[in-house]
Amino acid sequence: MILKCPDSNLSMEDRIIYLLNNIEEWINLKPLKELVALFGGISDNNVNYITYLNEFVEVWNYRAALQDKNERWNIYDDEFVDKNKRTIMACVKELGLVDSSVPRLSADYILPLGGARFSNLYRTQYAHEAYNEIRKKDSTKKIQVIALSGTRMINEKERYAVDTYAKGAETEYDAICKGLESAFEISDSYQEDVKDDCNINLCSRVRHYETESEYQEIWSLAAPSNDPKRRANSRDTFEFFLKYFKIKKGDSILLVTSQIYVPYQLMKFMDLAIDGEFNVDCIGYAMDTKEALARPSNFLQEVKGAVNAMYGLWCKYSNYKL
Repeated sequence: MILKCPDSNLSMEDRIIYLLNNIEEWINLKPLKELVALFGGISDNNVNYITYLNEFVEVWNYRAALQDKNERWNIYDDEFVDKNKRTIMACVKELGLVDSSVPRLSADYILPLGGARFSNLYRTQYAHEAYNEIRKKDSTKKIQVIALSGTRMINEKERYAVDTYAKGAETEYDAICKGLESAFEISDSYQEDVKDDCNINLCSRVRHYETESEYQEIWSLAAPSNDPKRRANSRDTFEFFLKYFKIKKGDSILLVTSQIYVPYQLMKFMDLAIDGEFNVDCIGYAMDTKEALARPSNFLQEVKGAVNAMYGLWCKYSNYKL
Protein backbone atom coordinates (compact mmCIF):
# COMPACT_ATOMS: atom_id res chain seq x y z
CA MET A 1 0.00 0.00 0.00
CA ILE A 2 1.30 3.43 -0.97
CA LEU A 3 1.30 6.38 1.39
CA LYS A 4 -0.22 9.35 -0.42
CA CYS A 5 -0.77 13.03 0.10
CA PRO A 6 -4.50 13.85 0.08
CA ASP A 7 -5.41 16.05 -2.88
CA SER A 8 -5.23 19.79 -2.24
CA ASN A 9 -8.66 20.21 -3.88
CA LEU A 10 -10.22 18.59 -0.83
CA SER A 11 -11.18 20.57 2.24
CA MET A 12 -8.66 20.61 5.07
CA GLU A 13 -10.91 18.38 7.17
CA ASP A 14 -11.25 15.84 4.36
CA ARG A 15 -7.50 15.90 3.74
CA ILE A 16 -6.78 15.22 7.40
CA ILE A 17 -9.31 12.39 7.59
CA TYR A 18 -7.81 10.87 4.42
CA LEU A 19 -4.33 11.12 5.93
CA LEU A 20 -5.34 9.53 9.24
CA ASN A 21 -7.04 6.67 7.40
CA ASN A 22 -3.93 6.22 5.26
CA ILE A 23 -1.75 6.06 8.38
CA GLU A 24 -4.07 3.59 10.09
CA GLU A 25 -4.01 1.33 7.03
CA TRP A 26 -0.20 1.43 6.86
CA ILE A 27 0.46 0.63 10.51
CA ASN A 28 -1.92 -2.33 10.25
CA LEU A 29 -0.25 -3.83 7.21
CA LYS A 30 0.66 -7.49 7.62
CA PRO A 31 4.42 -7.03 7.02
CA LEU A 32 4.67 -4.40 9.77
CA LYS A 33 2.79 -6.64 12.19
CA GLU A 34 5.13 -9.47 11.27
CA LEU A 35 8.12 -7.30 12.12
CA VAL A 36 6.60 -6.27 15.43
CA ALA A 37 5.86 -9.89 16.33
CA LEU A 38 9.36 -10.97 15.24
CA PHE A 39 10.86 -8.57 17.79
CA GLY A 40 8.53 -9.64 20.58
CA GLY A 41 5.86 -6.99 20.25
CA ILE A 42 2.08 -7.18 20.29
CA SER A 43 0.54 -6.88 16.84
CA ASP A 44 -3.14 -6.98 17.82
CA ASN A 45 -4.89 -3.75 16.93
CA ASN A 46 -6.65 -1.56 19.47
CA VAL A 47 -7.67 2.07 19.80
CA ASN A 48 -4.23 3.00 21.14
CA TYR A 49 -2.22 0.85 18.74
CA ILE A 50 -0.34 3.76 17.15
CA THR A 51 0.68 4.96 20.61
CA TYR A 52 1.90 1.49 21.50
CA LEU A 53 3.68 1.18 18.15
CA ASN A 54 5.38 4.55 18.53
CA GLU A 55 6.88 3.34 21.81
CA PHE A 56 7.66 -0.17 20.60
CA VAL A 57 9.72 0.91 17.57
CA GLU A 58 12.37 2.23 19.92
CA VAL A 59 13.68 -1.35 19.72
CA TRP A 60 14.86 -0.41 16.20
CA ASN A 61 16.70 2.73 17.31
CA TYR A 62 20.13 1.38 16.41
CA ARG A 63 21.58 4.87 16.02
CA ALA A 64 20.95 5.71 19.69
CA ALA A 65 22.88 2.62 20.73
CA LEU A 66 25.94 4.01 18.94
CA GLN A 67 25.97 7.07 21.23
CA ASP A 68 28.48 9.61 19.85
CA LYS A 69 28.97 7.63 16.61
CA ASN A 70 25.30 7.64 15.67
CA GLU A 71 25.65 8.25 11.93
CA ARG A 72 23.70 5.85 9.72
CA TRP A 73 26.83 4.35 8.21
CA ASN A 74 27.92 3.12 11.64
CA ILE A 75 24.81 0.97 12.12
CA TYR A 76 25.52 -2.76 12.02
CA ASP A 77 23.38 -5.91 12.08
CA ASP A 78 23.46 -7.70 15.40
CA GLU A 79 23.21 -11.48 15.62
CA PHE A 80 19.40 -11.53 15.82
CA VAL A 81 18.97 -9.22 12.82
CA ASP A 82 21.50 -11.15 10.79
CA LYS A 83 19.72 -14.42 11.57
CA ASN A 84 16.36 -12.98 10.45
CA LYS A 85 17.52 -10.74 7.60
CA ARG A 86 15.50 -12.51 4.91
CA THR A 87 12.26 -12.05 6.82
CA ILE A 88 13.11 -8.44 7.66
CA MET A 89 13.98 -7.53 4.07
CA ALA A 90 10.82 -9.21 2.73
CA CYS A 91 8.72 -7.14 5.15
CA VAL A 92 10.37 -3.77 4.50
CA LYS A 93 10.08 -4.42 0.77
CA GLU A 94 6.29 -4.78 1.14
CA LEU A 95 6.23 -1.63 3.27
CA GLY A 96 7.69 0.36 0.38
CA LEU A 97 11.26 0.97 1.55
CA VAL A 98 13.13 -1.06 -1.07
CA ASP A 99 11.93 -0.82 -4.68
CA SER A 100 12.32 2.46 -6.56
CA SER A 101 9.26 4.68 -7.03
CA VAL A 102 8.13 7.11 -9.73
CA PRO A 103 6.29 10.47 -9.58
CA ARG A 104 2.50 10.46 -9.36
CA LEU A 105 2.19 14.22 -9.77
CA SER A 106 3.30 16.73 -12.38
CA ALA A 107 5.57 18.66 -10.06
CA ASP A 108 6.09 22.40 -10.05
CA TYR A 109 9.05 21.99 -7.70
CA ILE A 110 11.48 19.07 -7.56
CA LEU A 111 13.48 18.84 -4.34
CA PRO A 112 16.45 16.44 -4.23
CA LEU A 113 17.39 16.02 -0.57
CA GLY A 114 20.94 16.09 0.75
CA GLY A 115 22.52 13.12 2.43
CA ALA A 116 25.69 11.13 3.01
CA ARG A 117 28.18 9.40 0.75
CA PHE A 118 26.80 9.01 -2.81
CA SER A 119 23.33 10.35 -1.99
CA ASN A 120 23.97 13.88 -3.23
CA LEU A 121 24.84 12.52 -6.66
CA TYR A 122 22.28 9.73 -6.96
CA ARG A 123 19.39 11.89 -5.75
CA THR A 124 20.15 14.75 -8.12
CA GLN A 125 20.44 12.23 -10.95
CA TYR A 126 17.07 10.74 -10.02
CA ALA A 127 15.63 14.26 -9.82
CA HIS A 128 16.87 14.84 -13.36
CA GLU A 129 15.13 11.66 -14.52
CA ALA A 130 11.88 12.84 -12.92
CA TYR A 131 12.33 16.28 -14.49
CA ASN A 132 12.71 14.74 -17.94
CA GLU A 133 9.63 12.53 -17.50
CA ILE A 134 7.48 15.51 -16.50
CA ARG A 135 8.79 17.64 -19.36
CA LYS A 136 8.03 14.84 -21.86
CA LYS A 137 4.37 15.16 -20.96
CA ASP A 138 4.41 18.98 -21.01
CA SER A 139 7.39 20.60 -22.73
CA THR A 140 6.24 24.10 -21.74
CA LYS A 141 5.86 23.43 -18.04
CA LYS A 142 8.20 25.50 -15.91
CA ILE A 143 9.85 23.44 -13.19
CA GLN A 144 12.06 24.69 -10.39
CA VAL A 145 14.65 22.24 -9.09
CA ILE A 146 15.79 23.11 -5.57
CA ALA A 147 18.31 20.94 -3.76
CA LEU A 148 17.85 20.99 0.03
CA SER A 149 20.77 20.35 2.36
CA GLY A 150 22.67 21.72 5.31
CA THR A 151 26.18 22.84 6.10
CA ARG A 152 27.09 19.56 7.81
CA MET A 153 30.80 18.86 7.41
CA ILE A 154 31.71 15.85 5.27
CA ASN A 155 32.79 13.02 7.55
CA GLU A 156 36.10 11.37 6.77
CA LYS A 157 34.38 7.98 6.62
CA GLU A 158 32.38 9.18 3.60
CA ARG A 159 35.22 11.13 2.04
CA TYR A 160 36.22 8.39 -0.41
CA ALA A 161 32.64 8.28 -1.75
CA VAL A 162 32.09 12.04 -1.95
CA ASP A 163 35.41 12.64 -3.68
CA THR A 164 34.30 10.54 -6.65
CA TYR A 165 31.87 13.30 -7.71
CA ALA A 166 32.67 16.32 -5.50
CA LYS A 167 36.37 16.17 -4.78
CA GLY A 168 37.38 18.32 -1.85
CA ALA A 169 33.80 19.21 -0.90
CA GLU A 170 33.79 20.45 2.68
CA THR A 171 30.07 20.30 3.39
CA GLU A 172 26.95 18.41 2.35
CA TYR A 173 25.89 21.61 0.56
CA ASP A 174 29.11 21.65 -1.47
CA ALA A 175 28.55 18.01 -2.42
CA ILE A 176 24.95 18.37 -3.55
CA CYS A 177 25.84 21.45 -5.59
CA LYS A 178 28.36 19.35 -7.50
CA GLY A 179 25.71 16.65 -7.85
CA LEU A 180 23.30 19.18 -9.36
CA GLU A 181 25.88 20.52 -11.78
CA SER A 182 26.73 17.03 -12.97
CA ALA A 183 23.18 15.66 -13.17
CA PHE A 184 21.68 18.67 -14.96
CA GLU A 185 24.82 19.41 -17.00
CA ILE A 186 24.99 23.04 -15.94
CA SER A 187 28.00 25.25 -15.37
CA ASP A 188 29.05 26.48 -11.94
CA SER A 189 27.88 29.98 -12.83
CA TYR A 190 25.51 31.26 -10.17
CA GLN A 191 24.47 33.97 -7.74
CA GLU A 192 24.69 33.12 -4.07
CA ASP A 193 23.45 34.56 -0.81
CA VAL A 194 25.78 33.49 2.01
CA LYS A 195 25.00 33.90 5.69
CA ASP A 196 27.81 32.73 7.97
CA ASP A 197 27.87 32.34 11.71
CA CYS A 198 30.48 31.22 14.23
CA ASN A 199 28.06 28.35 14.90
CA ILE A 200 28.09 26.20 11.76
CA ASN A 201 24.58 24.98 12.58
CA LEU A 202 23.25 28.49 11.94
CA CYS A 203 24.92 29.05 8.57
CA SER A 204 22.82 29.17 5.41
CA ARG A 205 23.32 29.31 1.64
CA VAL A 206 21.01 30.14 -1.25
CA ARG A 207 22.45 29.51 -4.71
CA HIS A 208 20.64 30.30 -7.97
CA TYR A 209 22.23 28.81 -11.07
CA GLU A 210 22.24 30.51 -14.44
CA THR A 211 20.51 28.27 -16.98
CA GLU A 212 19.62 28.75 -20.63
CA SER A 213 16.11 27.26 -20.57
CA GLU A 214 13.18 29.56 -19.78
CA TYR A 215 11.32 26.52 -18.44
CA GLN A 216 13.96 25.57 -15.91
CA GLU A 217 15.31 27.11 -12.72
CA ILE A 218 17.88 25.39 -10.55
CA TRP A 219 18.64 26.31 -6.96
CA SER A 220 20.53 24.89 -4.02
CA LEU A 221 19.63 25.76 -0.44
CA ALA A 222 21.53 25.00 2.75
CA ALA A 223 19.24 25.58 5.70
CA PRO A 224 20.16 26.82 9.18
CA SER A 225 19.06 24.76 12.14
CA ASN A 226 16.15 25.87 14.28
CA ASP A 227 18.17 24.67 17.26
CA PRO A 228 21.72 26.07 17.64
CA LYS A 229 22.77 22.93 19.51
CA ARG A 230 22.30 20.59 16.54
CA ARG A 231 22.76 20.63 12.78
CA ALA A 232 19.83 21.24 10.44
CA ASN A 233 17.47 18.30 10.02
CA SER A 234 14.91 17.48 7.33
CA ARG A 235 12.22 19.61 8.93
CA ASP A 236 14.55 22.61 9.07
CA THR A 237 15.34 22.30 5.36
CA PHE A 238 11.65 21.96 4.45
CA GLU A 239 10.67 25.03 6.46
CA PHE A 240 13.58 27.05 5.06
CA PHE A 241 12.44 26.17 1.54
CA LEU A 242 8.86 27.25 2.29
CA LYS A 243 10.05 30.56 3.75
CA TYR A 244 12.14 31.28 0.67
CA PHE A 245 9.67 30.18 -2.00
CA LYS A 246 6.07 31.35 -2.12
CA ILE A 247 4.19 28.12 -2.72
CA LYS A 248 0.66 28.67 -4.01
CA LYS A 249 -2.48 26.72 -3.21
CA GLY A 250 -2.60 23.65 -5.44
CA ASP A 251 1.12 23.63 -6.29
CA SER A 252 2.84 20.24 -6.40
CA ILE A 253 6.17 19.47 -4.75
CA LEU A 254 8.20 16.34 -5.45
CA LEU A 255 10.77 15.22 -2.89
CA VAL A 256 13.58 13.02 -4.21
CA THR A 257 15.52 10.81 -1.84
CA SER A 258 16.62 7.18 -1.44
CA GLN A 259 13.68 4.77 -1.30
CA ILE A 260 14.58 3.65 2.22
CA TYR A 261 13.66 7.14 3.46
CA VAL A 262 10.53 7.76 1.36
CA PRO A 263 7.83 6.98 3.98
CA TYR A 264 9.62 9.03 6.64
CA GLN A 265 10.34 12.07 4.44
CA LEU A 266 6.81 12.12 3.04
CA MET A 267 5.31 12.04 6.54
CA LYS A 268 7.65 14.81 7.75
CA PHE A 269 6.42 17.09 4.95
CA MET A 270 2.75 16.09 5.11
CA ASP A 271 1.41 18.59 7.65
CA LEU A 272 3.21 21.40 5.85
CA ALA A 273 1.39 20.39 2.65
CA ILE A 274 -1.98 20.17 4.38
CA ASP A 275 -1.58 23.44 6.26
CA GLY A 276 -0.21 25.16 3.13
CA GLU A 277 -2.91 23.75 0.82
CA PHE A 278 -0.47 22.24 -1.66
CA ASN A 279 0.42 18.71 -2.80
CA VAL A 280 3.53 16.71 -1.98
CA ASP A 281 4.89 13.46 -3.35
CA CYS A 282 8.11 11.62 -2.53
CA ILE A 283 10.09 9.21 -4.70
CA GLY A 284 13.34 7.36 -4.23
CA TYR A 285 15.81 5.15 -6.06
CA ALA A 286 16.33 1.57 -4.94
CA MET A 287 19.39 1.06 -2.77
CA ASP A 288 21.62 -1.95 -3.28
CA THR A 289 21.24 -4.03 -0.12
CA LYS A 290 24.99 -4.57 -0.16
CA GLU A 291 25.62 -0.87 0.43
CA ALA A 292 26.70 0.32 3.86
CA LEU A 293 23.47 2.27 4.36
CA ALA A 294 21.16 -0.55 3.24
CA ARG A 295 21.61 -3.24 5.86
CA PRO A 296 18.48 -4.75 7.44
CA SER A 297 19.15 -2.66 10.56
CA ASN A 298 19.14 0.50 8.44
CA PHE A 299 15.72 -0.41 7.08
CA LEU A 300 14.37 -1.11 10.56
CA GLN A 301 15.73 2.25 11.72
CA GLU A 302 13.78 3.98 8.94
CA VAL A 303 10.59 2.05 9.70
CA LYS A 304 10.96 3.47 13.21
CA GLY A 305 11.39 6.96 11.75
CA ALA A 306 8.27 6.58 9.62
CA VAL A 307 6.18 5.38 12.58
CA ASN A 308 7.44 8.24 14.75
CA ALA A 309 6.53 10.75 12.04
CA MET A 310 3.07 9.21 11.64
CA TYR A 311 2.52 9.37 15.38
CA GLY A 312 3.40 13.07 15.33
CA LEU A 313 0.76 13.67 12.65
CA TRP A 314 -1.75 11.55 14.55
CA CYS A 315 -1.25 13.67 17.65
CA LYS A 316 -1.35 16.97 15.75
CA TYR A 317 -4.65 16.11 14.12
CA SER A 318 -6.13 14.19 17.06
CA ASN A 319 -9.21 16.42 17.16
CA TYR A 320 -10.39 15.02 13.84
CA LYS A 321 -12.45 11.84 14.07
CA LEU A 322 -11.94 8.94 11.70
